[in-house]
Amino acid sequence: MATNTQAQTFVVQPYLQDAAPNSIRIMWETSTGEESVVMWGLEESLGNSTSGNSFSSVGSAMMHDVQN
Repeated sequence: MATNTQAQTFVVQPYLQDAAPNSIRIMWETSTGEESVVMWGLEESLGNSTSGNSFSSVGSAMMHDVQN
């Protein structure tokens, strides 16, 4: 079974929005792909992850939105 893999590239680098005392929204745009996951933590090993949503942008580009 062949697997179709294609590397994602950033169209728009990650940026922060809607900062609040206990949450923040992280958004970015990629050339392809639907996975929207941010790994975070206080240690080098991180240890936490938050999933979000993706939606179509211009052409085949995808916007990604994760709020923690």
